[in-house]
Amino acid sequence: MYPPPEQFTKANQAALEATLKMADVALVSVERLSALNLQATRNFFENLFAIGTEILTVKDLQELTHTQAARNQPAIDNGMAYVRGLIEIATETRDQFNQIIGNQVTETNSAIGKALDQTAKSGPTGSEFAIAAMKSAFASANTAYESVAKAAKQISDIAESNLTIAANTPVTLAKPPAKGKRAA
Repeated sequence: MYPPPEQFTKANQAALEATLKMADVALVSVERLSALNLQATRNFFENLFAIGTEILTVKDLQELTHTQAARNQPAIDNGMAYVRGLIEIATETRDQFNQIIGNQVTETNSAIGKALDQTAKSGPTGSEFAIAAMKSAFASANTAYESVAKAAKQISDIAESNLTIAANTPVTLAKPPAKGKRAA
């Protein structure tokens, strides 16, 4: 009369496997993010040390201005590379999560459909209306989920596109005055 427990066991096992896959994706992403942060920190301190070393050799204010301006562009470039790395990690993680969730939703929908069909076959006379109503509600819920998932993907794609454009737009600073020349 009711779906056998094996179907629920399989569904629970599939959900557990999906959860473990998502945990693995999250851990890999955290590892990549940690490596990115470590590299950014290393670059920051290397740049800071280089600036400090150069400042110690400066002889006048004009040379200080020139030294500082020359070091700003590499810092901006490092910052932009960091942002591009963040976007890449976030995008890949999102895509992997969406794939796992999409597969899980498909499997769950199939299992529920089979369970409802089996219940309809073995249910008491007159239960067809209730089962049809459940199938209709289930189909409506799936349609709503698909609409929300599609809208979320579109918003995410637009945001990603805007961030990618911003991250790939070159940022340049005004050139410092040439050594030995004074501004009028």
